[in-house]
Amino acid sequence: MGMLNRVQHQAVDAALSAAESGERAARAEAQAAVLAERGRIARDVHDVLAHSLAGINMQLELADALLDTGDLAKVRAANDKAHSLVKESLQQAQWTVHALSEDALPLVDTLTAMLESSGHRDALTVTGTPVEAPAQVTRNLLRIGQESLTNAARHAPGGAVRVELAFTASSTALTIRNGPASRTVKAATGSGMGLIGMRERVALLGGTLTAGPVTEGPDEGGWHVEAVIPR
Repeated sequence: MGMLNRVQHQAVDAALSAAESGERAARAEAQAAVLAERGRIARDVHDVLAHSLAGINMQLELADALLDTGDLAKVRAANDKAHSLVKESLQQAQWTVHALSEDALPLVDTLTAMLESSGHRDALTVTGTPVEAPAQVTRNLLRIGQESLTNAARHAPGGAVRVELAFTASSTALTIRNGPASRTVKAATGSGMGLIGMRERVALLGGTLTAGPVTEGPDEGGWHVEAVIPR
């Protein structure tokens, strides 16, 4: 009887220990999910704010610089552009809200609209047969495109921008390439968090990201970013 009682107590203790371990694992998994979601939201907020505020800031700085020239027509034009960017920023904020709520966005159409609102109409080339990507892939590719356009506007104002979206049987690839600046505009230096955020986004999807200066061809002196996401 004594041996039987000990065995029963040991079984109960083992069951309680297993339950406690399972509960700890569940709490740790929930905490990791919360941290991952917070990181995703932080990246989305950073991207939409950087894209919006960088463009508005450049136009306001341009208007301020033009005041010294006395060319009020150009000052008004820069001010009007800033107002236009504010309206576009509201649209981008709506895109972010949709992304955060996991609504599926059409990748090609949304990327096209984003380029047009940034002043790069007809800059997109699509190769392969477009397929509906998972919401997470679409959201992150759009954020990478948005951050790349922000960087191009900040560091290479006036430079040409070309974007390619390539669909293959094994991957979806987004490439953004901009030429060198064609005009000088004072702009604040970036924090470097944009490129870090892009790398994090691609890593979470099991893909690869390459970014660096363009060293040859018509865009020499510019910058390119390529994100490849496996299917």
